[in-house]
Amino acid sequence: MYLWFRGHRGNKCCPLVNAQSILPSAFYMCCLLGPAVIDGHQREDGTVEYLSTDDLRRCLHARTKLVEANVAIAFRMFAGHVSIGCKDIKTCERALRESRRALRTSYRAVASYHVLQSWKHWIADQDAEVEFCDRCETMLFARDVEERRNIWKTLPSIMGLHNWKAIMDESGVD
Repeated sequence: MYLWFRGHRGNKCCPLVNAQSILPSAFYMCCLLGPAVIDGHQREDGTVEYLSTDDLRRCLHARTKLVEANVAIAFRMFAGHVSIGCKDIKTCERALRESRRALRTSYRAVASYHVLQSWKHWIADQDAEVEFCDRCETMLFARDVEERRNIWKTLPSIMGLHNWKAIMDESGVD
């Protein structure tokens, strides 16, 4: 329920405290709740707060986009070539191929709403089966960070906040 409290209350409180900048994060947290987002949040006084129909719709649409983005990230992570300065090109190329193959059966990791969650542990688990040299592993970790940064930048759009620039200009937040 902690996630619900942060996500749901964040959405309700944004206009009240002029903190619109947290809207994308709050909606993201609501998306991670799955069906529990419909149950509402019980306050200390026993009343239950619910997301509006528009906000629920926003979360449902966003969940689909989050999964699509996570699938794309997963396959981009292991696309392309080995790192510049790779210590063992043949082995690392094989490791990239094997990692792409493993993604096809890693449904829970790939088809996930947790698009901002790092792939570092998955990469490390793969490394136990297929060896990446240090430079290629570093390259993959850097790709992981870059992919999540790109998602963070597009989170307002994913969350259906198409007027995000106007919202931020109006709130005076840089």
